[in-house]
Amino acid sequence: LGEHKGFEDAAFSPHGEVRYYHGTSKTPAGHIMGQGLQPNSSVLERVYTSKDPALASDYAQVRGRNRKEEPKMFGIRTGIRDQQLPEQEGQVRRNEELGLTGGTNVRTFDEVIPREFLVPMEPAEISEDLRPLWEELA
Repeated sequence: LGEHKGFEDAAFSPHGEVRYYHGTSKTPAGHIMGQGLQPNSSVLERVYTSKDPALASDYAQVRGRNRKEEPKMFGIRTGIRDQQLPEQEGQVRRNEELGLTGGTNVRTFDEVIPREFLVPMEPAEISEDLRPLWEELA
């Protein structure tokens, strides 16, 4: 379950609700569906995600346009945090414990996110903020 639109709800998975999002394009999405979300060897050996679905969706739209492929997006279930805590989220938690504020919407994981924690999702249309860049890539 969780592989069909409308089944993103935590009630349908022992791995919890969707908390993080990852934007990509069609070719990598095919690999992700088979092998899980692998750390990117060209970008510091990390899996990049966001807690903001709009950010991941915009990334998917720009990446898809840049690669001339259909944009794709994945939701990542909260259960992944039982296996590995995202690096920046750990720092944000420590900052909050110290009374510090700030942080980022980007979270990185340094290990594979297995397929069972992933939910294929449809990215939204590009946001107005990124439309000029998106048009430039056309």
